[in-house]
Amino acid sequence: IDWTFTSVRCWGETPTGNWRLVVIDHDDNLFDEGEVTKWRLTLFGTPMTREEFVKRQILVESAMSGEFLQANDLPCQPAQKFKDYSSVSDRTLKIFILFGAFCFIMAIYETLEYMFCYNDEKKETARNRLALQQDEQQDRAPAGQLDHNA
Repeated sequence: IDWTFTSVRCWGETPTGNWRLVVIDHDDNLFDEGEVTKWRLTLFGTPMTREEFVKRQILVESAMSGEFLQANDLPCQPAQKFKDYSSVSDRTLKIFILFGAFCFIMAIYETLEYMFCYNDEKKETARNRLALQQDEQQDRAPAGQLDHNA
């Protein structure tokens, strides 16, 4: 994204001091990640002497107070305050990854074990189920249709 960031009069920010770039991703999809590869800060302004700057600062403060606005205009909002953003630590992420890998390996193991190791039990269960179904069919048969071979 090539986006030029500009400040507006209502932010009330001072250009002096420490600047910090905070990028927050509000996407609900946890697996899509973006990457900031480059950023640049360009400050625009007019060179002023100290006295000119103080006069301009007084004018801006009085303008932001709402004194010069008409009755139906709203004064500027106060400057926004951002909370510090802390992500999950690398150690916690590693623990989650190891736990997920362990669960995945156990799921594969259990699947393969069930597919290849319980064949005798599966066959016996199938025989028992077939015998139960045959018994149920004989129990449900009307009295005139009983098996005469028994």
